[in-house]
Amino acid sequence: MRHGLIPKGRRWQPLYRRLHALSLVGMNFGGTIYESGDRVAIRMTGEHPVVLDGGAHVGDYVQGVLDARPRAAIHAFEPAADTFAALERRFPQGVHLHNYALSDSEGDASWYVEGKQSFGASLFPQERRNWQDHNGFERVGNVKIRTIDSVCAEEGIDRIDLLKLDIEGAELAALKGAERMLSGKRIGLIQFEFGLPAIAAGVHLRDFFDLLDGWDIHRVVKDGVVHFRYHERWEILWTANYLAVPRS
Repeated sequence: MRHGLIPKGRRWQPLYRRLHALSLVGMNFGGTIYESGDRVAIRMTGEHPVVLDGGAHVGDYVQGVLDARPRAAIHAFEPAADTFAALERRFPQGVHLHNYALSDSEGDASWYVEGKQSFGASLFPQERRNWQDHNGFERVGNVKIRTIDSVCAEEGIDRIDLLKLDIEGAELAALKGAERMLSGKRIGLIQFEFGLPAIAAGVHLRDFFDLLDGWDIHRVVKDGVVHFRYHERWEILWTANYLAVPRS
């Protein structure tokens, strides 16, 4: 339909706001981790995949990998002490657990939380100005940070079949820390989250397309993936998961 044929007056705006909100939900923006279809990538791996789970929290994604691929070699990363303790209790053996965050350098970094075992804990001081009953984020000290390249060298990981990154704004930094693995074509699939934490991190969706030149990036929906090309209209800060696949 031509733009000139679409009514744009004030009385139409409430309808368009509702349609906009409905479209975002339908395109899988803003869902919870359980609704986002973020286990789609697991089904695209072989029977013995090497999986790196950046932002493991208490291990729900790890369990999803084990359910689908019981013989997977999993490395799970969780820097928050209380959450890591819960991860250790849940997986006392069979999973490689790492008590640090993934980023683009080695050392220590500030850590911000919004509560105990926070889903939104981050390396960045996020804000939630328009969220009712949200008390914001508090700095609670430092956590150790590592790069994917250094971890792979230390652990003897020659190839990653699936790299999952849900690390509250640090996804791009973690990918920059995987320069050797990326340039060597040693990563099969990359699933990453992009959303509200990008504001504090100063990251745009375009940055992922620039860094992952030579990869096709798809939007993850509940029953699969949808390929799309970058356009500024897709700079949507309502959280969604994306899957990057090397272009053949």
